[in-house]
Amino acid sequence: MPVERPEVVPSTDDAYECVRADLEDAALPPGPQPPEATRPGLCPEGYVPRLKRRDYELRGKRVETGRPPERNPRSPDDR
Repeated sequence: MPVERPEVVPSTDDAYECVRADLEDAALPPGPQPPEATRPGLCPEGYVPRLKRRDYELRGKRVETGRPPERNPRSPDDR
């Protein structure tokens, strides 16, 4: 009985996730790849690295998360 492998697994680098190589969205974008993306050991065999997707949206200088706004804990004097 074949074992179902997950579509996405964590990589050894927090900036990347590993996507099953047989999936359509696993194809690397055209152009040169950052050296970290081709580093051996980043993903297990049968998976390819992909930069993690953001869970927020950028709108200019605003970050849209879908959550209520949060105050910055640091005062302007601390910066």
